[in-house]
Amino acid sequence: MGDVNKLGEEESRLNSLGDLLEHIGYSRDIWIDFAEEAFELMHKLANSLRTMDGQAESILLRTFNDMNESMAIITYVKVSLLHLYLSEALTPLSAPSQCLGADARR
Repeated sequence: MGDVNKLGEEESRLNSLGDLLEHIGYSRDIWIDFAEEAFELMHKLANSLRTMDGQAESILLRTFNDMNESMAIITYVKVSLLHLYLSEALTPLSAPSQCLGADARR
């Protein structure tokens, strides 16, 4: 069975990726549409787990079988992680931690 609290932690992590994008100069207007799909998926999964309706698996399946939704989520995560990687490669080690919080390096 899934852990609703873990979904909350992952939502915070996704928010941190958005903060990183803003920190390196990407306007929120550029990436928010991609991010919203990811947050919507997290909310649907959390609601399903809270109500114990057994739909979490089918929610994931439907979401990632929809080309627009899946590509938006994948694009947001890929772009964010690429910039995280580049920022770590090009700046002192402490900089990404400052942007993302202490648990970002786990």
